[in-house]
Amino acid sequence: MKIDLVDLVRRTGYRRKQFVALPIKPTEAQRIELLRIYMRLVRGWQERARDRILPVYSRSLSALITDDADALQFEIGLAESQIAMLATAAGLSVSEWVAVTERWHRKRFATTFTPAGVHIDTLLDRGDVAVTLRSAIAENVALIRSIDDQMRNGISGAVFRGLQARTPARDVAREIRKIAGVSQRRAELIASDQLQKLTGELDQQRQKQVGLSKFEWAHSGKVNFREEHKARDGKVYSWSGPVAKNDPPGRAIRCGCRARAVLEL
Repeated sequence: MKIDLVDLVRRTGYRRKQFVALPIKPTEAQRIELLRIYMRLVRGWQERARDRILPVYSRSLSALITDDADALQFEIGLAESQIAMLATAAGLSVSEWVAVTERWHRKRFATTFTPAGVHIDTLLDRGDVAVTLRSAIAENVALIRSIDDQMRNGISGAVFRGLQARTPARDVAREIRKIAGVSQRRAELIASDQLQKLTGELDQQRQKQVGLSKFEWAHSGKVNFREEHKARDGKVYSWSGPVAKNDPPGRAIRCGCRARAVLEL
């Protein structure tokens, strides 16, 4: 639903010519919650490698069985089936996380304009940003699958290379821990990036919904920052301009910049 926020503010008798809202900053708790969802797959593969795959690998090295490769393939396939159920559950958890994040953002967005004397919380609805939410869910589900693939391929490669070279089990276990560490670091990056992207997109969609055509760039204040983003701090840009189309706040990897709503009265 389209809302004429400028008209609503004018009706309150607000006297200033411009109102710039505070930026809406996502929380660390939101990032951690999304990270936990991704880490279910990393830990799931770690547990199955420790409890099932590595014991079979150790027995295979003893040369007491001849179908060692088949036994390992069976255990990896079994783990794959079990992790697939975790991935499905993680997808459902992501959907809930997106819904909760949207509700939080909607409330924060509405309250940013209370200093101007308006209350628009009842005018906002999840359906107004439904396309953005569906896109966020689909992207995260795809990323969950990629983490699953990364762990499966890494563990499978480690054990079969080890079997061929008769590598001690403790060395293969060490390699699997390294694989899990790489996946965890990737999950941490994904969680931060997806949170910033979702809330940044919601900033843009909500501001356009209430009739705002411009935003003020609010720099993240991070130690490691993009020079061009730092240079934009405090400057006002059009949502239809090249900056908003090509590099809006929050879209770039590790970008924590925000778009402050600007009402020109």
